[in-house]
Amino acid sequence: MNACPVCGTPNHHLNVVCSSCGGYVQGRVDNLDLFATIWRLIESPGRMFLSISLARYKNYSTIVPAIAGIGIVFTLFWFIKAADYTSSPLNLLVAGTAVGPVVGVSLLLLLSLGVYLFLRIAGVAVRFRNLYAVLAYSLVPFMLSVFFILPLVFFTFGRYFFSLNPPPWLVRPVSYYIFIGLGSVVLGWTAFLIFTGLRTLLDCKRKTAALIVSAIACVSVGAAVLVRIILTSGG
Repeated sequence: MNACPVCGTPNHHLNVVCSSCGGYVQGRVDNLDLFATIWRLIESPGRMFLSISLARYKNYSTIVPAIAGIGIVFTLFWFIKAADYTSSPLNLLVAGTAVGPVVGVSLLLLLSLGVYLFLRIAGVAVRFRNLYAVLAYSLVPFMLSVFFILPLVFFTFGRYFFSLNPPPWLVRPVSYYIFIGLGSVVLGWTAFLIFTGLRTLLDCKRKTAALIVSAIACVSVGAAVLVRIILTSGG
């Protein structure tokens, strides 16, 4: 709760204008700049998520998950060893790049809807638009990985990073484990941003945000394992 500096009335932490006297409780945010937002998510994620929640226009909240979806799809390709089902690295690259944006936006919509319904059942009031934007910008690490990590993976390994024939850790062990480490950083950073974003948006306790993040992680891993089982049984 934020106390109004004019009349002292407690207000919802996302209120811009006091519900009692109409005075400004905190600064209004109209638009979001993509590069400034990315930098502030690195520098001060809590304050940036507050600005995202307050923003009148949630700029780039579709572009971020669309690009991040490419990184998510290639992460799935690595997990299921998708290159074992095609001999062409071009097919793998085109498939991931073409399907990624659709997968990213679709998964974010499903994730936002699932969290929204969970919160409504728990009696927590939240606007779907704000929740979607917070979760969208939490995917910034995956978006950045598409530009800075994925090209290096293809340059170093080609299709073999996503294959077991031969195992990439035997071909270039140092490079492979460096990329695995970078991937772990992307996953950890994403989880941290979701945690921070939910705490800021919901003004909730750490345990509540951690519970939601854990549920998201379990569902994501479960879905990836299910895809791998289906492909393995089909092959």
